[in-house]
Amino acid sequence: PPKTPSIFCYTKSPWSKIRCEWRPQNPVIKHPDCYLFLSKNQPFLKEIENFKQIQCSYTSRRSLCWCALEQHEDEQRSVHVAFLCVTNFLGNTTSPPIHFTPLDILKPDPPSNVSAHPVENIEGMIKVTWNLPVTWKKQDNFYDIIYEIRYRPLTSTNEQVNVIGKRHYTITDALLGSEYLIKLRTKEEYDGHWSEWTSPISARSWTGRYKHTYNRFVHILSLIILVDHQIQSVTGKTCFWNSS
Repeated sequence: PPKTPSIFCYTKSPWSKIRCEWRPQNPVIKHPDCYLFLSKNQPFLKEIENFKQIQCSYTSRRSLCWCALEQHEDEQRSVHVAFLCVTNFLGNTTSPPIHFTPLDILKPDPPSNVSAHPVENIEGMIKVTWNLPVTWKKQDNFYDIIYEIRYRPLTSTNEQVNVIGKRHYTITDALLGSEYLIKLRTKEEYDGHWSEWTSPISARSWTGRYKHTYNRFVHILSLIILVDHQIQSVTGKTCFWNSS
């Protein structure tokens, strides 16, 4: 028979479907059939007759057996019991049962559209903005979501960490001229797990000192060009002798 499976269940938002997955450790010779057995609000049930059987899908390209379950608001804190049955031409086997509530297995996607730019005319400040995870639905806005931001100079390993509830943050202690690496993750404020981190982005703060130096350089260069032009105008004139 196939090797004993183990399932992992998660949801990306309070209103999105629950996904339960099993990925075989070794390649599967023949396409297996997968069935999820699910019970709600009865954590101590053992009789299989009391479980609902759900047909799952198997993706050969990813070697993945997966099932999608609808969520209901009144069951988000209810204990769910689930196990997976896998069958093929060699026989069948079942996974150990797992217990979960939908809000406990909530793991959002990372924040989306993260950007960072200097705050103009203010030295040492970088403004960071981002949006909700792409899979966070409109009806999920009833739930509070928080963010953790981490940032550090490119040349340092010491990170600054802050947890905030808004979709923007201003770094106020950036070193002048230093490039910073910035990343974020998110979670529902009271339940579930932190998302994965976003890919780091980089930014530098605005610095008036450098802009002042640049402006002086441009001004001096303009004066040099002007003087050089006047000298050429004078030396380039031709004098004529009046013989009369």
